[in-house]
Amino acid sequence: MRVLTSLGLLATVLGRLAWSQDSTALLMTNLRFETALSRSPISIGDTATLLFRLRNLGAKPITLRFGSTCQVLPRVARKETGELVYPSGGLPACGAMVTHLTIPADGERVFPLQVRARTRTEAAYRQLLAPGDYVAFATLAGPYTLRPDTLSFSVR
Repeated sequence: MRVLTSLGLLATVLGRLAWSQDSTALLMTNLRFETALSRSPISIGDTATLLFRLRNLGAKPITLRFGSTCQVLPRVARKETGELVYPSGGLPACGAMVTHLTIPADGERVFPLQVRARTRTEAAYRQLLAPGDYVAFATLAGPYTLRPDTLSFSVR
C-alpha cells in the first residue's frame, strides 16, 4: 500500500511539473513584445521615450510570476558592437522577492524608458547616449523566454 501511495504521489508531482511547463509554453504563445520610440534620430541634448509593450493576444488574462522585482528588462546596445549601454554596468538592481505581472485579455502593459542624447559637456552615465546607432529591446526576467522586438535608432 505504501508503494502505491508513493507512486501516486510521484505521478502527481511529475504530472504537475509537466503541466506547468506546457502551460508556460502556452502562455508565451499569446505574448508579444513591441518596441517603439517617440522620435528618431534623437538630436544632441534632446530626450526621447522608448516604449516597451508587452501585449497579450489571447482571450484570457495572463499572470506571470517572477522571483525578483525585475520583470521586464529594457536594454539599449550599440548597433555595431552589441555592447550594452543600458542598464549601465550590464545588470539592473533587483530585489529578491516574488512579484506578479498581469496582462489583461487582448491588452498590454507598457514600460517606458527615457533616453537623452548626451552633449559633450555631460558625463556618460545612466540613460545618456553618445552620438551613434543603437538597438533597443526588452526581455522577460526569470524562467520566461520571449523573442524580443528590436528597434534600431540613432543619436545625431
